[in-house]
Amino acid sequence: MWRRMLTTLALLFLPLSAQAMIPLSDIELSSVTGQAGVNINPDIVMNLSMDTLAWGDSDGINPGPYSPSSWGSSTDGGYFGIRDFTVSSLAIQSRSDDTYGGYDAATMWKPFTIDVATGGDHDAGETYVRLGIGAYEISADSIDATFSLAPHSGFTGALNQDLLAVHIGGLEVYINPLSSVDISNSRGTGSSGITFTLDVGIDQWNMGELSFGDRDGLGAGTTNAWIGNGTGAGWVGFSNARISNLLLNGQVDLDVVTVTEGRYADFDGPTTLVRFNFTGCRLELDTLSAAVKLDRTPSLHSTGSTTMCDFFIADASLQVNGWLDIWAH
Repeated sequence: MWRRMLTTLALLFLPLSAQAMIPLSDIELSSVTGQAGVNINPDIVMNLSMDTLAWGDSDGINPGPYSPSSWGSSTDGGYFGIRDFTVSSLAIQSRSDDTYGGYDAATMWKPFTIDVATGGDHDAGETYVRLGIGAYEISADSIDATFSLAPHSGFTGALNQDLLAVHIGGLEVYINPLSSVDISNSRGTGSSGITFTLDVGIDQWNMGELSFGDRDGLGAGTTNAWIGNGTGAGWVGFSNARISNLLLNGQVDLDVVTVTEGRYADFDGPTTLVRFNFTGCRLELDTLSAAVKLDRTPSLHSTGSTTMCDFFIADASLQVNGWLDIWAH
């Protein structure tokens, strides 16, 4: 009995399944759309802190092809870096109500996107990852750090010879929605290396203050008639800084190579180095304005702050072509 029922049902649904397998016509296909790729829309706020971020040299200065004997020598190296690094309320959010650069959120907003493509505005056959940066505002209440030094021997992670403190307050960066970064290998099949193709626009960059400070002035023991004991903290920097229409574009290639001939090898034998190659790189801005101020506090806005001058730049452009090598000695 069950076998007869299953056979009857199969006969009833067979015409429907056959109809479902008929290929779609061009007209029917024209109403079917699809897209591959990834959209990301962040709305996040972060706080970041780091006690120490240091770069070290284990052997100091030793006379050699890159360190003339007139420099002297030091068998102990050292560390250079930043301590007490903090970022308060770092936010990445969609641009919603600003109009910088003619931006209109209702018609121009774009998310962060990831696509993989071949050809297009690259060479035929070249595959690349395109990161569409999207229409986002990056902001932070404050960023603070102290640049410092320490001996290499006995280093336990504490930098204790301060150079200067840096403070950024009221940071706001508004990214143009058409900005993108492409990652590819422009060298062809069988070769390796990374190529970054940059096309990034920042409609507006605001900073309440960018200040550089000395927390102990001239230090203890420095006294004269002009400055008294000279130990009061002081800060100098830019207040109410504004940058409009900042553009960065061009191509940067990154390769790692070991050379056994040429000038590097002649100096120091086989040498492994990192090469950055810059092609058609441009940095442009429409305007930059700020007030140069002095203060006893990093905000540059206390009642005792003073203004030295106003600072203004218009229609600035920097173009870079060439290469940069980095290696060890």
